Amino acid sequence: MKSGARLTVGVVFAACLAALVGPSGLQALKPSGPQASTPSSPQAPQSQQPPVFRGGVNIVYVDVYPRRDGKVVDDLKQEDFEVFEDGKPQPVQTFEFIRTDPVTPDAERRDPTSQQQGDQWAADPHNRVFVIVIDKWHIGGMWGAREIHRPVMNFLYHAIGPTDVFAVMTPDSLVGQMVFARSLDTIEQDLLRLRDFAVKAYTGEPTDAVEDQMWACWGGQAAAPIIEARRRDLLMTLLENLMKKLGGLRDERKNIVLVSGFFAIGPDRPINVAPTMRPPQGSIPQIGVGLGGRLGTGDDRTGSSNSDACYKLATAFSNLRFEDRFRRLIGDAQRANVTFYAIDPNGLSTAMPRIDPQITTSVNALKTLAENTDGLAIVDTNSFDNGIKQMNEAIAGYYLLGYASANTRMDGSYHRIEVKVKRPKVDVAARHGYYSTNAAADAKAEAAARAAAERAPKAPPGMTDALAALADLRFGEELFTSAAVAGESVDVVVELASRQMATGAWSSGADVEVAIGTNRASPIATARGKIEPGARGVRVQVPATLPAAADGADPAPMMAFARVIGTGRPLEAQSAVARRGTDAIGRPSIYRGGVSPRAIMRPVAERLFARTERLRAEWPIAAAVPDRSARVLDRQGQPLPIPITVTENAADAATGAPARLTIDLPLAPFADGDYVLELSAGTGEATARSFVAFRVVR
Repeated sequence: MKSGARLTVGVVFAACLAALVGPSGLQALKPSGPQASTPSSPQAPQSQQPPVFRGGVNIVYVDVYPRRDGKVVDDLKQEDFEVFEDGKPQPVQTFEFIRTDPVTPDAERRDPTSQQQGDQWAADPHNRVFVIVIDKWHIGGMWGAREIHRPVMNFLYHAIGPTDVFAVMTPDSLVGQMVFARSLDTIEQDLLRLRDFAVKAYTGEPTDAVEDQMWACWGGQAAAPIIEARRRDLLMTLLENLMKKLGGLRDERKNIVLVSGFFAIGPDRPINVAPTMRPPQGSIPQIGVGLGGRLGTGDDRTGSSNSDACYKLATAFSNLRFEDRFRRLIGDAQRANVTFYAIDPNGLSTAMPRIDPQITTSVNALKTLAENTDGLAIVDTNSFDNGIKQMNEAIAGYYLLGYASANTRMDGSYHRIEVKVKRPKVDVAARHGYYSTNAAADAKAEAAARAAAERAPKAPPGMTDALAALADLRFGEELFTSAAVAGESVDVVVELASRQMATGAWSSGADVEVAIGTNRASPIATARGKIEPGARGVRVQVPATLPAAADGADPAPMMAFARVIGTGRPLEAQSAVARRGTDAIGRPSIYRGGVSPRAIMRPVAERLFARTERLRAEWPIAAAVPDRSARVLDRQGQPLPIPITVTENAADAATGAPARLTIDLPLAPFADGDYVLELSAGTGEATARSFVAFRVVR
């Protein structure tokens, strides 16, 4: 199936399904997510019987936004619509009006538990989809970051309904790691954190390892044009990849809110790089941390200013063709049914530097992008409220129409859709068309995908369970806890969320209360601890022997309940108590600290780490383990070329610490993303494996 769009219900196998639906034919199918909104449709009563379609037809769904004076017309009837496919009229056979409830309390929103579930919710046509793209290099410095925070949050709070989903991305984000959410709790903090970054970018300073390399190659400000070219390339690449992702997600409309103060599209001519650039002459490869923050070999290592590395950068970013890509982006957006809403945070300010006077102005580019995708551009204004209000009104409701296409050619060709409304003075924005299923190509692609999956290395058993520990990071939790049995006690780690520490409310520390039991009201044991000033977490030992189950049944699940009390409002969290580890190695303890080997290591419950931190994992062992190894895996279970040393520490009688295996892992080489640390101990069938999942952010 082509990436530009897909049929919500394609060719169906009537012979296989006829027995299930009866001799009358095949009923229309409509995707329905796990938490679909309740549509409002006074013209289509709920008791109306769904139409029956003949077997083997293509069922096409079209979302329509009819507007008068910028507001959705919400009283249209089914007979008011005319739908044409390739110029031929198509009878409308299903009809719904869907309105979003405004101003939903954040407490009523709940994020998906996985990326897959988020994609499933986004595929439901009853749930609107938004991707907020913040061009962090071009939001006008401190002023832009401060001013854009309010209208973006205002838009989200008033536009995002209880079943809508959204994602927030920056130009260096990976579309493959995009996770849709519903809770707005953490977005505000993310926007606020962009302030310092925006100021640094606005002043022309390097903002990452690649820009540091460019700065060294061209001698400071002379690097500005090629740094700017790379930044524009990253933004355009992100948008191009989003077209593929969103186009394949569903047919109905997807919305992108693009926040950029310098969305330039030209010129298409080489950048004048330094005359000292020359092709590489060859040298002995060096090992180091690469430009993307990853370990590697060659002249791409950070800090290298030799001519070979500089030449590679010059050839990569000095001949980019943005005008052609911009035109293709508009066409891809129309085919994928993606609408752009653009916001220029610079307002009426003219202070934003223009690296090249021949570049098409950002204002015109944003207007062109929005106008050609049925969207709206908020530009040339220092008051965003009116524009945000127009955006909210334009998408407050829509009609979902379905028809049985007369097209029977399964050749992957594009079919143009046009929707008209019989009422006067009504502007109509609707899906532009779709690609029909290419049965032969789809079968070939499916066979190739199956073969590739069979050849691909399989993720080791246990890795999926380890990644589940990262699920809470998507919920915007304020307090984290983890608990495990350790002899005659339960070790409980309680840690404040990183975003809580950013508020400053816990700078004086906090008191911690921990209870163990099947419920909070009647614990079997309790203990207290204290988070010291300047720290985020504490380990609390709770003397408790968990009851064993009778008659060989599984023991009753025990929980650890934590409560933190300080100058801020009290916070609570809970987690299941892990009873034991593997035979050869126990359950790991995880710590965080600075990059210095002498930095104090603190216990971890929130598996979120910055690249400026170091992760330490310790596994208790009952006896010496001569055969041991470790590796870092990506989210798909593939090993990464990062060397790891496993050390064995003897038991410490003075502190009571058991013998243990330890891994110290500096996180500077890691890009943003999810990773799993795998430890293997033992030989042959006696080898035990343990996994520690963690997430790295900037």
